[in-house]
Amino acid sequence: MGYIQVGDSVDALRSPFINAALFFGFFMLTDPPTSPAKTMDQILFGVIAAVTGAVIYGIYGGLLYLLIGLLAGNIVHVLKMRLSANRQKQKPLSTYQR
Repeated sequence: MGYIQVGDSVDALRSPFINAALFFGFFMLTDPPTSPAKTMDQILFGVIAAVTGAVIYGIYGGLLYLLIGLLAGNIVHVLKMRLSANRQKQKPLSTYQR
């Protein structure tokens, strides 16, 4: 039976990992089409991407933790936008006008 070898936290600072993390942090995570515009949404997006990425790296290792974290942040962002759009549609119109 084979086991998945998971690297320790020092592996994240080695050459392909640090280069991928810098590209991810400075380009992909901050890219306007994939990140929210409001400050609080950006903070939530970053926290979700970081926590998800750290958990995935801790369990599986490898380089995919960056993309999985970004995907998790994007999924939460899209769901939040959809929920707020549905709330806007479902607001009852007031029949009372001044």
